[in-house]
Amino acid sequence: MQSYDQQISGLKSKLSSFKSIEVPRANASALNKTTAASKTRVVRGVAKAIQVPQKFVRKRMYVSRATARRQSSRLRAYYRGISVIDLKARDSGKGGWRTRKGRGVRAGKRRYSDAFIAYGNNANKHVFRRKGDGRSPLEVVRIEIQKHVDVIAPKVAMREMKENFAKRLKHDLEWRLRKYQV
Repeated sequence: MQSYDQQISGLKSKLSSFKSIEVPRANASALNKTTAASKTRVVRGVAKAIQVPQKFVRKRMYVSRATARRQSSRLRAYYRGISVIDLKARDSGKGGWRTRKGRGVRAGKRRYSDAFIAYGNNANKHVFRRKGDGRSPLEVVRIEIQKHVDVIAPKVAMREMKENFAKRLKHDLEWRLRKYQV
């Protein structure tokens, strides 16, 4: 049987280790879970706003995770638009190639009357549109996501932090505290 002094010193060491080790870990875990939830909501919102499947937006969002030493996590997005060819674009019109040629391109619910499908420099098919009168001034047709991400992401992140971060942190701290019970 331990004396009271030994028990008190043991509890003090457990408490100090909990404060220095487990609290930063719990905070980082709650940050990462909140950022991941924010990412999900941003992907849903942007995909709904531009009317494309979520998988195309999700590929352009990524999270840099927090650690016990670096207590910050980030949600970032690649701003380059989604190429229309990814949406299973096809030439418009009926019949063979000769009757479809020059009638535009359809991708999902979108229709691009001045576009055409061709092979690009990387030997992959793309949907192109002319941006001048010459032979080579072509641009790849993309669906822009930048302005939608800039509007939706800050609102979602702030709401997620206000509503759910404290709950996640409390839950994680209680879970980690169970290891230290006497």
